[in-house]
Amino acid sequence: MNFSVGIEGTFAPQCEKDTLSETGHFSEPLHDFELVCELGITEVRYPIPWHRIENEPGEYNWSELDRVLPRVYDELDLSIIADPLHHTSYPSWLCGGFLDSAFADAYARFVTAFAERFPMVQCYTPFNEPTCTLDFCGYRGFWHPYAKGDFPYLKMLQNTALAYARCVHLLRWRNPAVKILHVDTFEHHAALDEASVARADFLNERRFLFEELVQGLIQPGHPLYQYLIENGFPRRNLVWHAEHPVRIDERGGNYYPLNEEQLRDGKTFHAPSKAPRGFADVVQDYAARVKPPLSLTETNIQGSVADRISWLKYMLEQTEKAREGGVEFQQFAWYPLFDCVGWHCLLQGRCWSKDPQGLYTCAGGWRRVSTELSRWYQRMVRRCDSEALPAYAFGPKHERTLAGLMSQMDWRWEEAPEELACAA
Repeated sequence: MNFSVGIEGTFAPQCEKDTLSETGHFSEPLHDFELVCELGITEVRYPIPWHRIENEPGEYNWSELDRVLPRVYDELDLSIIADPLHHTSYPSWLCGGFLDSAFADAYARFVTAFAERFPMVQCYTPFNEPTCTLDFCGYRGFWHPYAKGDFPYLKMLQNTALAYARCVHLLRWRNPAVKILHVDTFEHHAALDEASVARADFLNERRFLFEELVQGLIQPGHPLYQYLIENGFPRRNLVWHAEHPVRIDERGGNYYPLNEEQLRDGKTFHAPSKAPRGFADVVQDYAARVKPPLSLTETNIQGSVADRISWLKYMLEQTEKAREGGVEFQQFAWYPLFDCVGWHCLLQGRCWSKDPQGLYTCAGGWRRVSTELSRWYQRMVRRCDSEALPAYAFGPKHERTLAGLMSQMDWRWEEAPEELACAA
């Protein structure tokens, strides 16, 4: 199993803010890639900021990437996993976002133009976390364009799945050796009452919907076929996907405490779940159903450096348990590389404060600082196992967040040194 890392880059169209700019990445972008090398990692998932590159339809400004990507490959001997659509990171002129009728054509043109400009890039994540992104944008109305219900959700699914499939086929036409790393959630939904059983069952099917759609697997007899048809998803699109199936080379999944929830009266009641299965168990659902090899492509917890070290220990231990159960992982990735911004409020509003969640902490002026966590990650890259990591008691802010998972952490706890417990 290889170790990896990613740089967070999400644009929120409603307030015209993006995490790459807010964290100072563009002031010294090469320095962030040097931190990846410092960890001993050779590949990094990197957002391609479509919203910054194509400010006017059809007009691409590659200047920021031109200054960085060739040097990343030639001088640092790093490779990137290109991430051109990280959540809602599309240009503002797509006023309807994923509902915009121009979305699929615009995105396919952009990805093609990027591939032509940077042929050294051999690996792509065409759409980061479609399951939760479309849920937030098109079912719950939480993110731009704030649509609610099954009909807009499926319209967004229609547009993004078509864009995804067209991009993959165009990339493979240009370069048959290109690798597609599909990144989505590892999640689970549990019913607390009889009224929630059907909804939990539906959501546990929906977690596979996007990838099975683009792979051409949604046909009569599929558990969600009737749901799609009854809510306006065009049959012709299902036929098109069946005739143009996408090949996914690796299925990455992201796991956080919020990925497990409990429902009551058919709605979210506890998130995080108060009785979570844990990563090692949830990932078995995916191993049983998903054909491509699996990876853990994102995990983190916000808090002190000590909190993050203990979460790293938990996730590594869970990965080891899953491997003992027969799941072979291609990679393990902590995400993000350095502290981010805006995720404490799920990118709502305009006042985004720092999220202490990175391998590297950000000090004043967003200066990157090596921590005990980044040093432990270096050791993990060199093949330490979870047992070597200390088990620091989590801070009070995690009493609720991790209450359900604590029984899975059968460790000898120790108090964190003061400098680790306070560094957040």
